[in-house]
Amino acid sequence: MSNIDADALERAAKSVREIEKSRVAKQVFEMSKREADVKVAEAATKAEEHKAQAAAYLVEQEKTKWEEQRRTIKYNTEQSKAIAEYNAQMAKRQAEEENERARMRNREMVQMQAEADAKREALRRATEEEIQAERRRTDEHRAKLERENMRARALADAEGRIREQRENEDVFARQTKLRGEQDVKRVTEAINTTFKNVGDGFSAFISDGGKVARTVGAVALLAAGVFATREGARVAGRYIERQLGKPTLVRETSRSMGHFALRNRIARALGKQEEASFADVVLAKDLDKRIASLAVATRNTRKHAAPYRHMMFYGPPGTGKTMV
Repeated sequence: MSNIDADALERAAKSVREIEKSRVAKQVFEMSKREADVKVAEAATKAEEHKAQAAAYLVEQEKTKWEEQRRTIKYNTEQSKAIAEYNAQMAKRQAEEENERARMRNREMVQMQAEADAKREALRRATEEEIQAERRRTDEHRAKLERENMRARALADAEGRIREQRENEDVFARQTKLRGEQDVKRVTEAINTTFKNVGDGFSAFISDGGKVARTVGAVALLAAGVFATREGARVAGRYIERQLGKPTLVRETSRSMGHFALRNRIARALGKQEEASFADVVLAKDLDKRIASLAVATRNTRKHAAPYRHMMFYGPPGTGKTMV
């Protein structure tokens, strides 16, 4: 109310009085009232607008305040996070450096331990080699002394035996002669006894005719049995070879039989190699093997005068291909 102008009120009151005196006072009053209502409404609207602006200003201030607080909190959080990350990186780097220093210390300790072990091993080997060398020298000296002692004993024994033989030469001669006579006598008696027994037995055998006949018959039968057994075994072996070693449709073959097959198996088992007939010929590996096999088969076939097998002959009909 302090802002209301008194002159304006006065003019308004004067205008109201003039309007009341006029003929259209009622219309004028209503118009004035409407204008006043409009102005009051405008004033109220402006007041509301002012209030809204003030509230918006307060809201904006509060928003700005909270935004500043949010930014401050965010900045503080980011700074704290950066500091924590920096501290973590520094701690990690410090731990890595400490681990690296520990590994270096461990490597140095291991190297020092290895060097110490190597020195101890070298010292032990040197000491052992020295002990072994001293032991070898001692053994060599002992062996030398033993050889010298044995030589001295052998010389002493030889000299003693020589001296004894010289002193008892006649006694040794008589003993040797006596032993020789005894040996001759014993051998002579054994020979006489043997011949006497053989002569008596032969005389008794000759005097008995039946025993002589039986003995001759037994010897003849034994010889006949040995001969029959040998020939029978030979015939049976040939029959078995002919039945088992030859195909039914082939009467002659180049396959080795009997001791030939055994000899070939033994040669193959011992690793006997065929002669390198194609040593100077350059061929493919498979072709070389096939030609070598064919050459060996041809050689064996010709050697045993057998028909050729596993070969294909070509020519016009009636030329004897199947008769080979």
